[in-house]
Amino acid sequence: FPGNVFSDLKDTLCDAALNICKKIKLFSGMAHIEFRYSDAGPKVLDIGLRLGGAGLTHQLVEISTGKNLIKAVLAEFCDMNPNQFLIKCRDDLCLLYLVQVESGGQVKSLPLFNISEDGVEVIEKSFFIKPGDTLRSYPNFSGVPGYALVQIQKNDQSAYAKANRILNHLRSNEKVIYL
Repeated sequence: FPGNVFSDLKDTLCDAALNICKKIKLFSGMAHIEFRYSDAGPKVLDIGLRLGGAGLTHQLVEISTGKNLIKAVLAEFCDMNPNQFLIKCRDDLCLLYLVQVESGGQVKSLPLFNISEDGVEVIEKSFFIKPGDTLRSYPNFSGVPGYALVQIQKNDQSAYAKANRILNHLRSNEKVIYL
């Protein structure tokens, strides 16, 4: 999401980001640059060759389009042509489902992400918790216990209808079960 800053400050930060990219010879691709701003001007806190979103956004882009943004940036740094990694070879819909903590307690079992709909595939599922862990619900818990990346063939109205059905299924059925 764009930062909630005044347009003059936004322009200053954009100029600083572009100057940083020029200095590290990044002319295409992505960069996640974090700043701290004070009266002395912008100070760089972090430069990551990634999109925001804990790295999951790269997978969303690749699953839905076939473009590999990470390989494209690395190719550019190796003086190779990045275009081979930026060719769109798919036009699918992709869904990122973040597991919710809900009430909290001691974990009995994790979601299985069983989805039985044509043209839908769970590409990846990952959990940062395991059975036996104790979770606290909001507002005392701030992390995400896990996620699933789901690919839905096609990118049209039928795919969006499937995404809504899948999302409703996941919300209703794919939950952390507590003892």
